[in-house]
Amino acid sequence: MTLLSSPDAVVLGTNTMDATAAFLENIGFAETDRTVLSADASQALYGLSGEAEQRTFAVRDASGRALPGQIRVVHTDEEPLEYDPYRTGGHAVDVYCLDQEEGSRLAKEGGADVGETVVFATKFFTLSGTFCIVPGGGPVVLLGSENRLPSALDDDPSRLFSQVHSLIWTVPDLEAALGFFAAAGLPEVRRNVFQADPAVAGLMALPEPVPFTMALLADEQKTPSRLELLGFDAEVPSVPDPGRPLRPGQLLLSFSVDSLDEAQALLSQHGASFSPVAAVGTGRAVTAQAPSDLWLEFRSR
Repeated sequence: MTLLSSPDAVVLGTNTMDATAAFLENIGFAETDRTVLSADASQALYGLSGEAEQRTFAVRDASGRALPGQIRVVHTDEEPLEYDPYRTGGHAVDVYCLDQEEGSRLAKEGGADVGETVVFATKFFTLSGTFCIVPGGGPVVLLGSENRLPSALDDDPSRLFSQVHSLIWTVPDLEAALGFFAAAGLPEVRRNVFQADPAVAGLMALPEPVPFTMALLADEQKTPSRLELLGFDAEVPSVPDPGRPLRPGQLLLSFSVDSLDEAQALLSQHGASFSPVAAVGTGRAVTAQAPSDLWLEFRSR
C-alpha cells in the first residue's frame, strides 16, 4: 500500500520565532501561513503547555504557489536542544545553494552561526556544503552539487537557493527504519556507504571521520523533500533523541496523507504509537513515535 509520498515539510522548534523567520527569509523562503495552535493541539502534537505560535515557510514558484519542501516553525519555551551530530533524529536540513560564498554571506546576515565551506570530490561527483546553526537552533546545510535532484532551481536559474532538498535523519537501526517506511510505500531508491574520510566528516559536521551508510527514500517523482536515513556503524555511539516535548533546535518529519485514520491503522501495525488527533486550522494532524527512534507528524490533505 502506498500511504506516504516524500515528506513535504519539516517541523522545527524555536524560542526566537522572529529571528528564525528572518534567517529563512534571507535564504529565499517566504512565510505562507501563520497560526496559533490551541493548548490542546500543542500538547497533543508536541507535548507543549499552552498555546504555541506556528509559522510555515516555503519557496514559491513563478506563479506564487508554495512548493513542497517547506519548514514549519513552532515556538517552544522548553530547554534548547544543543546540536549533537550523533543524536538520532534530525541531523540536517539540506538546501541547494548555487554560490557557497554568497549563500554563506546571506546566512550570516540572517543571524546563523555559519561554518566553513567543505568540498568533497570523487571521480564521479563533487559536493560542497556549508553547515549552519540557525537562530533559535536547528541545523541547515547549504549544499552545492553537480548532480541535483529536482528542485525549484530547475525552472528558475536566477535563484540562489532551493526549497528543502533533503532531510538527513539519523537512525539507530537503519534496516528497521527502512522496513517501517517500506510498509508505508516510501521506498529506498539509493544507498551510499562512506568510509572514514576527513572531507566527508567535514561535510557532515562530524567531529572525526567515521564510517556510515546513507539511504535515500523518495516517491517516484523524487519530490522534495527527499528523506536520507543516516546510519552510523556499530562502533559509533549514538545519542538518543529526547522526544517530547518539542525543544528549540529539534526537528520532526512531516507528511501529508489522504486519511489520518488509514495512516494510523496501517502504521500502528508496524510499531507506531500515536498522539491524540488535533485540529490544526481547517485540517487535522497527529504525531507518532515509530521504530528506530522516529518522531513523525502526519497532516490531512
